[in-house]
Amino acid sequence: MCSSDLLARRNRALSSIRARVETTFAVWKRHYGYWQVRYFSLGRNQTQLTLLAMAFNLRRAVALTP
Repeated sequence: MCSSDLLARRNRALSSIRARVETTFAVWKRHYGYWQVRYFSLGRNQTQLTLLAMAFNLRRAVALTP
């Protein structure tokens, strides 16, 4: 079997996982405007990213609640 066949199989197997992760980042970029970090401080950027993740999770919780 050729290495390109192995690579194609691997990519097909990982595509569903990759799609979920990439969707999260796409929502952050499109809906929340997070296309680059805003602060120089690592702590402030971490705080902003944590709040962004919390907002995303709350949005998902509302959407998933019947």
